[in-house]
Amino acid sequence: MCKSVISQIDAILTPKQREDVESVEKVMRSWCDTSKGKDKTMCYYMGVGDAEQGTSGGVKRDISSSLTRGINAKRLCVPRHAMLERAPKTRTRELERAPPPRR
Repeated sequence: MCKSVISQIDAILTPKQREDVESVEKVMRSWCDTSKGKDKTMCYYMGVGDAEQGTSGGVKRDISSSLTRGINAKRLCVPRHAMLERAPKTRTRELERAPPPRR
């Protein structure tokens, strides 16, 4: 669902609109205003809701700034657990080896 919605928004962006984050957000808003069903739900979670539905807070600015930098939908929609698996775990290992705190 995420890849589909962001790919559709990405496809209608012009090179001029890609230069400014707020222009990208206007395109996101106009696309989400005409969407229905699951696409509309995805807009809600992205933070591009409408007056009736509102938003869930979302990540509108993160998505719009990523689109201005040319990051595609496939990379934007990576599941959170996959990103965590790739993160370095050295800090966790350091904490496991650290002596217990003094009281």
